[in-house]
Amino acid sequence: MSNIENFTKIKNGFVKTPYGKVYFKLRPAHNAVHGVVKLLLLHGLGGTSNTFKKLINELPDNIEVYALDLLGHGKSDKPSIKYSVGMQAEILHHFVTAVKYSNFYLYGHSYGAHVAMRYALYYGTKKVNGFIIEDSPILKTYFKDLSKNKKLINRIIKTALTSKSSKKQIVLNSLDNIIEDGLADIFFIDKPILIIWGKNDKITKIEFAYKLKAKSKNAVFRVIKNAQHVPHYSSPAELRNLLLQFMKYNNN
Repeated sequence: MSNIENFTKIKNGFVKTPYGKVYFKLRPAHNAVHGVVKLLLLHGLGGTSNTFKKLINELPDNIEVYALDLLGHGKSDKPSIKYSVGMQAEILHHFVTAVKYSNFYLYGHSYGAHVAMRYALYYGTKKVNGFIIEDSPILKTYFKDLSKNKKLINRIIKTALTSKSSKKQIVLNSLDNIIEDGLADIFFIDKPILIIWGKNDKITKIEFAYKLKAKSKNAVFRVIKNAQHVPHYSSPAELRNLLLQFMKYNNN
């Protein structure tokens, strides 16, 4: 297993896109006797690659991990533009092309899962071995309910601004455009899907997880009992086990 110091020793850099530079962290694989497993992580609204720190340090050394700061977040550029899910998916495509990435698992938490699904819709699933959706409904019914629930909207905004990694206007712009832009359903995904949910999630309640699972024959659904909206941060060891099982990875 990795230890927590490995995170500080990983590589980092920027990739240029038509919308601005995107920051990334890379933890290279080591001791890959059984082969390298590739994983690309996308954080939620208002988050950064740092939110995956605990999870990355739980993963075996022969898993190669990229973690991005989505545009408008963290160390990535913050231009004054419309922050749509489609735009973030296009940026992800530029990143994947620039680093020549393929045969990887694409992991999206909350807003990051919207980006992952839109990437699959626009650019296909040929380069992706499987998708991990964490606490993200990706359902139009959720956003119809959300548009009527000002209390929940305020909770989402407050949560997104906790890390201070993004400007309030970018968070508001991004949230508005998710509702306006529509969502990419998972019907069309022809690769394995793992849906992970915190049982006590107050932002995207678990009822939406069951609705999401019902929409895909390729999906496996797992619940983390004591977690809320960010299981990869609050329950990294348990999430790691689910992730490794899904990727059919054996660290013996």
